[in-house]
Amino acid sequence: MALDGSPPPGPDFAEVPVERTRELRLDWARAEGLEISEAEFQRQADAEEDVGRRRGMRALVAGDGPDGYALFLTGGGTAEVEQVYMRPSLRGRGMGGALVAAAARAAGASETFIVADDEGDPKRLYERLGFRRVWIQHEFTRRPSAAHG
Repeated sequence: MALDGSPPPGPDFAEVPVERTRELRLDWARAEGLEISEAEFQRQADAEEDVGRRRGMRALVAGDGPDGYALFLTGGGTAEVEQVYMRPSLRGRGMGGALVAAAARAAGASETFIVADDEGDPKRLYERLGFRRVWIQHEFTRRPSAAHG
């Protein structure tokens, strides 16, 4: 989805090193039902943060806990909001949308994109913030067959 025009006004959030979002990223993984050991998560988080540093990933956080975060990238006059997460107990209060808008403002790019499933609440939220569908990405998952695995 691409942002039409300027991001909506709203509160600004603290920009922090991406590493400060690690606890929330683990919460998200667990909320999604991923069964991952602490050691494996830490290994994956180290790799994700290393790649993020090389790509110029930036992070905004909501609350002192923090209670939510948005990760975004900028480059070549464009930005992409990559991840947005709010603790489930704090959803429905407008903070997730405020984080998305704040990330778009902080990026300061002439074009801002975000990926959303075609169905579900996030897409509707992004549309309310001024994003519109610009393409459809199809993803297919092939499960290993019994003969291979």
